[in-house]
Amino acid sequence: MIFMAQVPHVFGISNMAYIFIATTLIILYVLSRYIKSIPSSVIAIFVLTGVAIFSGIELIIVGDWGDMT
Repeated sequence: MIFMAQVPHVFGISNMAYIFIATTLIILYVLSRYIKSIPSSVIAIFVLTGVAIFSGIELIIVGDWGDMT
């Protein structure tokens, strides 16, 4: 259900966002086989958030879709 709600937002985004999506899926698939003590989703969140913040890559964030208040 959550996945299906996200599908419309995947089309028409930047190429960098597609790279982040692919990297996330690779991290989830590969690390879940080798690291059992920390969920691979948590690792993907921390790693890709760090990359996005420290590299200055322009990505669409939730606040760009509308006002949060």
